Amino acid sequence: MIYVLLFTIIALLAVIVLQMRLINRSRHEHEQKMEVLRRVIVELAGNSALKNQQLQLSDELMKRLRSANTVLSRDITVLVNEFVETLSAHNLLK
Repeated sequence: MIYVLLFTIIALLAVIVLQMRLINRSRHEHEQKMEVLRRVIVELAGNSALKNQQLQLSDELMKRLRSANTVLSRDITVLVNEFVETLSAHNLLK
């Protein structure tokens, strides 16, 4: 009877040790996967910051282009008016 109990205890201890090793291996694999994910997150955050900066520059460029377009439109209007006045002053309008 004692042999059966000793065998059972040893078998259970072996199962416990195997389970502990499996848990440690799983924990190590999980840590490796998490490290890869952390690197990906850092890379994505860097890319996101770069894209946000590019978007901000693009918005600033659009504002400058709109402002330049407004100025050019005014200048063209002034030039057309001057041209028409010059033509009418020399009686070249029909």
